[in-house]
Amino acid sequence: MRKGIKPISVGHLVDIASFIEKAQQIGFIACHSASRLAVVAAMNNMMTLHPFGETDRGAVRQFEARVEATDEGGLWVQYIVDIAAEDVFLPDDAPPERTDDLWKTTCFELFVRRAGKPGYIEFNFSPSSRWAAYHFSDYRNCVSNLPMEEAPAIHMDFGDYWFSVETNVTLPPNWVGISLEANLTAVIESSDGKLGYWAVKHAIEKPDFHHPDCFVLSVTAPARP
Repeated sequence: MRKGIKPISVGHLVDIASFIEKAQQIGFIACHSASRLAVVAAMNNMMTLHPFGETDRGAVRQFEARVEATDEGGLWVQYIVDIAAEDVFLPDDAPPERTDDLWKTTCFELFVRRAGKPGYIEFNFSPSSRWAAYHFSDYRNCVSNLPMEEAPAIHMDFGDYWFSVETNVTLPPNWVGISLEANLTAVIESSDGKLGYWAVKHAIEKPDFHHPDCFVLSVTAPARP
């Protein structure tokens, strides 16, 4: 079943109206949902996620995301998808439990590695509030579930023709205060059941979020106070 999409106010999107007003003052023209999203992206240093191929795009008009370090030694991530409610499938609400195979439907992901190191972490965030975190020693060599001090609280926000997902994640103690490389990715399931694969950077041959060449973002999480 599709999650019911209704307006709520969560997280960092509640000031969209002020962003639009400021954008209009400096010359942006924000007249529909796609341009509203572009304004928010332009004013928040967000990055565009791209479909692996145009057939993956489906009804998604635009997809933006960002990752930022937090003062607590973790990462905050946000994804904004410009798509009409009737065109996307979202899993039903569920308890915020660690769950495998979330990527089989609409799911948002974060891949992080220490700069120059082969090992990496994969985080999965479902709109249902379920989540997963894995530690890989090398390319697709999953060592274990990543221990987490607390489950990431996944928040959603909605407009007429967009929705967002955001959360904070903690990092292992030896992953803070150093340079990290990352990729923001997602699987979007359309209402007809087709899966689209989105990322800041894709591998060439096929959709492969684990590929070493896809860790193109730089971020440093400060040491915990």
